Amino acid sequence: MRWLNQQYLMQADPGRLAKLLVQHLENLGIVETDSPDPIEVIKAQQGRAQTVVELATNSVLIVIGFK
Repeated sequence: MRWLNQQYLMQADPGRLAKLLVQHLENLGIVETDSPDPIEVIKAQQGRAQTVVELATNSVLIVIGFK
């Protein structure tokens, strides 16, 4: 089932996924004003995650940087 979900994520619209990414990052307490464009983060991570939650978790370092 996770594989099927990953296939869906890989073909989903990056703009739609970017909105979901921002919501999940906010749920994790991450709100960065100077972070990269969420659509670009999605494009970089889209094929590497099997769920939206995993996508957000995998993107944390990209969003907050290496502080």
